[in-house]
Amino acid sequence: MPSKPYAERKEYYERRYAELRAQPGYLEAMAEKARARRAANPDIARQTNLRRKAKDPDAERKRVREWFEKNPEKRRAYENNRRAKKKAAGGKLSPGIVDRLMKLQRGKCACCRVSLSQVPPHLDHVIPLTLGGPNDDSNVQLLCQPCNNQKYNKHPIDFMQRKGYLL
Repeated sequence: MPSKPYAERKEYYERRYAELRAQPGYLEAMAEKARARRAANPDIARQTNLRRKAKDPDAERKRVREWFEKNPEKRRAYENNRRAKKKAAGGKLSPGIVDRLMKLQRGKCACCRVSLSQVPPHLDHVIPLTLGGPNDDSNVQLLCQPCNNQKYNKHPIDFMQRKGYLL
């Protein structure tokens, strides 16, 4: 049996939708179903965000930029987690990791011991992600920018030997 032409199917669906919307409580029930679907499947919320971004990309960029400026600590954790996902390293850094490391390291670079209150700290993976290190709180340290740039993706023992700290 051949299918109905597009115009007939469209007319039928529009008529049926109008009948359903006229029923009391229909829209509320559908909204509740949608909320339950989003709760069960977070990808739906992500798709909603993508649609919002597609409607007004400049407003979305501005909203994200403002959030990043208000939450520098969360941004740092977000960027490290994103980079780790990209490298398939797994794990996740907690948002307050920099503050905890500052206390543990007494505000000094883990390598050269310069005060990190004078220079912005860099979050460094002790065992680099490129060498298979995990992206978790136990594998990160704070370094000053020169030390972090010199270390790059070297193994910590090789790096410290080159710096003259280990034999």
